[in-house]
Amino acid sequence: MVFLEFIFLDNSYRIRRNLLIAFSLLILVIFYYIHHVLMPFVICALFIYLAAPIVSFLSDRGINGHKFSRTGSVAILYVCFFGVLTLLSIFLFKMLASEVKKIASEIPAKINDFKDNILPVFVQNLQLKFDSFGVEVDLKEEIDKNFSHILSSSEGKFESVPKYIQNILAGIFSTLTTSVVIFIFTAFTLIDLPKLKDALLKLIPKKYEQGILDLATSMNRDLSGAIRGQLIICILNGFLTTIALLVLKIKYAATLGIIAAICSLIPVLGTIFSLVPTVAIALTQSMFAAVEVVGVILIIHLIEANLFNPKIMGTSVELHPAIIIFSIYIGEHLFGMAGLLLAVPVVAIVRSILIFVYEKFFVDKNTHKPLED
Repeated sequence: MVFLEFIFLDNSYRIRRNLLIAFSLLILVIFYYIHHVLMPFVICALFIYLAAPIVSFLSDRGINGHKFSRTGSVAILYVCFFGVLTLLSIFLFKMLASEVKKIASEIPAKINDFKDNILPVFVQNLQLKFDSFGVEVDLKEEIDKNFSHILSSSEGKFESVPKYIQNILAGIFSTLTTSVVIFIFTAFTLIDLPKLKDALLKLIPKKYEQGILDLATSMNRDLSGAIRGQLIICILNGFLTTIALLVLKIKYAATLGIIAAICSLIPVLGTIFSLVPTVAIALTQSMFAAVEVVGVILIIHLIEANLFNPKIMGTSVELHPAIIIFSIYIGEHLFGMAGLLLAVPVVAIVRSILIFVYEKFFVDKNTHKPLED
C-alpha cells in the first residue's frame, strides 16, 4: 500500500512538472510569434519597474507621516511625471527645436565654406607632396568629380531636415493611442502590484519559495544598477555636459547635452557616440575649442566612472567591458535599437541566474567554498 502511494505521488509530481514545462514552452512559443507587438508591454514593464519603489514609498511611508493609498500614490506620480514633461516641452524642447533648426540651416553654409576655402588649401599641399614623390595624379580633378556629387546629395538631405522633424512629430502623434494604453496598463498594474506578487507566490511550491525569492532579490539588485542607476547616470552626464559646453561657449550646448544623455544609455560605446558630434561642432569654432571639449568630456566620464558609478550603481552589477560590448553588438544585430538598449539589463539578469545556480548547486552552504568531487 505504501509502495502504491509512493508511485502515485511520484507520478503526480511528474505529471505536474511535465505540465509546467509544457505550459512554459507554450508561453515561449506564443511570445516568439507575437514578439513584434510586445514592445509596448516591454515599455510598460520598464515603467512599472522604475515606478514601483516610488509608489511603495508613498503608500507605506508617505510624506511627513501622511500615507497615501496605492491609487493616490499612482495619481501623484502621474501628476508629477506629466508636470515635469510639460515643463520640459515648454522650455527645453523649445530650445532644442530652435537649435536643430539652426543646425539644419548652417550645415550647407559650413559645407560650402569647407569646399571653397579649406579643401583647396589641403588639396594643394597634398598635391605638392605627391608631385615631390613623382606620383602622377590630379587630386583636384578627382576630388571635384566625386565630392560634388556627395555635396549635392548631402545638401538636399540637410535642407530637408525640417521635413524630417515634421515627420517625426507626426509619428509621435500617431502613437498617441499606444501611449494611452501604456499609461493605463502601467497604472492598473502598479495599483494591484502587491496582489499580483502574492498571487504569483501562491503558485510556487513552498520548498522552492525561498530559492525563488532569493533569485528575485539578486535579479532586482543587478537590474536596479543596470536600469535605475544607468538612468540617473544619463541625467547627470547630460546635465554636466550641457553646463560644461555652456561654460566653453560651444554652440548648441543643450542639443549636445541631450545627445550625451541619450548616448549614455549605451555603456562604454555611448561615450564615443556622443563625442563625435560634440567635437565636430566644436571644430567649426576652432581647433582649440575642440581640444577643450575632448578634455572636458574625458574629465566628466572619469568623474562618472570613479564617483557616480560606484555610488549609484554599486559593485554588484559590474560587468567586464568586453562582455558589455559583446552583448551590445549581439543585441543590436538581433533586435535593432531595442536590443542595443536592453542588452546590458538582459546580461545582468543572466548573470544573476548563473550566480544563483552556481551558489545553489556548486558551493557548500557551510564553508562557502566550491564543492569537491
